[in-house]
Amino acid sequence: ASVAPRCRIRNPMSVASAVRSEILAVDKDQPVTNVATVESMLNDFIYARPRFNLLLLAIFAVCGLGLSLLGIYGIVSTSVAQRTHEIGIRMALGASVRNVLRTVLTSGLRLIGIGVVIGLFGSFVAMRVLSKEVWNVSTWDPVSFAGVCVLVLVTGCFACLWPARTAGRVDPLRALRHE
Repeated sequence: ASVAPRCRIRNPMSVASAVRSEILAVDKDQPVTNVATVESMLNDFIYARPRFNLLLLAIFAVCGLGLSLLGIYGIVSTSVAQRTHEIGIRMALGASVRNVLRTVLTSGLRLIGIGVVIGLFGSFVAMRVLSKEVWNVSTWDPVSFAGVCVLVLVTGCFACLWPARTAGRVDPLRALRHE
């Protein structure tokens, strides 16, 4: 028995009109509508919900990162405003701008470090729940966890940088006269 050679079609939709005309040639009353590939049907119906869930998670993650950065900026900025007198005294006694920047950044990074540790613990717990929603993702993905930690640390440093620069520009005489 001879086997017909397999013909591989690169674009299955290119033969849709020919198949439609052949079906209508056999039975002109047969409706031929909604012609689609299995791949496109899977994309439209099966994979749409997980993709939408992942999009929502990404949007909430970006919003959460933005809110955390705003919070870090607010706390460090308020701390600098409350410590203006102390910073002025330190600068009057000889502290350099570099020392003041380091002090403010260290206090901000301490807060960020505590937040990262709490966030890692919460993400380990949440990953157990979310593993049912996102396919092919293990509950322990060290690359993702490390990437998010680095992202939060770097963006947190930028959130602390603006108040630190403000603290570095404190005029000792003006700060001492203020109180």
